[in-house]
Amino acid sequence: MIEAMSRKTAELFVKNGLVAEEEKNVYEYGMEFLISTLFSTLMVLVIGLAAGLFTETLFLLVPFYCIRVYAGGYHAENYRNCFLSFCWGFIVVLLAAEKVVACHAEAEIMMFELLAVLLIWKLAPVEDHSRPLDLEEWRTYQRKARMMTLICGVVSELMYFLWGIEYAVYVSAAVTAIGLVLIVGIIKNRIIGFTGTVRYDKDSNM
Repeated sequence: MIEAMSRKTAELFVKNGLVAEEEKNVYEYGMEFLISTLFSTLMVLVIGLAAGLFTETLFLLVPFYCIRVYAGGYHAENYRNCFLSFCWGFIVVLLAAEKVVACHAEAEIMMFELLAVLLIWKLAPVEDHSRPLDLEEWRTYQRKARMMTLICGVVSELMYFLWGIEYAVYVSAAVTAIGLVLIVGIIKNRIIGFTGTVRYDKDSNM
């Protein structure tokens, strides 16, 4: 369904002269990603609202998206699996964060977040075979992933340790989840034999 909607939208853009014919595939891919993300986001917001955890859901989603868009990590092979894995993953992280709050283990998850920040700083961006990056893109994504991770990490730590705001747990859970997504993405890449377009050179200035 998503592919059909994206294809028709791209064809409509070309027909109305908004997009050149040779750029049709690029816009079609962009629409697929946009529609898939919109559906996934609406679903988890509905889940959060139904569970009476709408604000907590926002504190999970915002940092997750801010970092994930640049950090990369695991991607499912089709939009159906992407939708399902995102929704189930969100439910697991939300329930885990709720359990942390219920058990008064906030300090522990804040420590896990620090480890996740270091992990993301070291590994991001993790490419996927469906969207490899060139060298300039890789450097840009790395810089932005690090910046967003640092901002989210510092904000959540301040929220908790200075002001005692429990919502910091959900920001921390989002950052920790990104770290796990990167690890899973690396494992997937090794299994399928994808090494990415960026090669690490000891003599490079990266």
